[in-house]
Amino acid sequence: MPGNLARTHGRRRGLRPHGCALCAVALAAAALASVSFSAPRAEVSWRDPEGRIQYSYYTEDAPALRSLAETVALNESRDRLHGYYAGLVAWRLAQLAAQSPGAVRGASAAHLARRCVGELDATLAAATDFAEGLALRAACLATEADTAHAGHAARGARRDIGRALRLAARNPRVLLIDAMSEYQLAPERGGDQERALAITARRLARSTRASMRC
Repeated sequence: MPGNLARTHGRRRGLRPHGCALCAVALAAAALASVSFSAPRAEVSWRDPEGRIQYSYYTEDAPALRSLAETVALNESRDRLHGYYAGLVAWRLAQLAAQSPGAVRGASAAHLARRCVGELDATLAAATDFAEGLALRAACLATEADTAHAGHAARGARRDIGRALRLAARNPRVLLIDAMSEYQLAPERGGDQERALAITARRLARSTRASMRC
């Protein structure tokens, strides 16, 4: 998995060392997220599809992601996590489409990013303080901005991630998405790869120490 993530970022920006560094941050954040999302049984039931979504993205398996999108769509629950994971799989598909045009048949990166935004719009209309939803919508807007050159999407991404961090500054999922969305956003639209790596590493270190004290 680490090699795949480094390879996709290296292919897109020609920055293999930074891709490797971001991979380490992402994997650390994902590990923290898997143990820190202690919540009701409904949330626990989503952990398996979440892991499969992330694995399919890191292994660049677009057909598996499309199958997971169908699985999530068929789930009859309509709570905030349904919208979150529908958005997550759309975002991961959008990233694959952006990294390798043609990887996701019949859908462009911009279209998939807008699908993600739509899923999160509906979720956040009913749960306005859902920090993870805000962070994910920010990531989808950043992907849209990067693929469709939409300045309004970049502004929306900065607004959403700022609010998510104010609501849950130590939430590992929020930190992971913050790092990856800022890393992928072009510098002229406010992205900063160095800041994404440095700040997220510090935040993760604080979160790790806090988890060990609990």
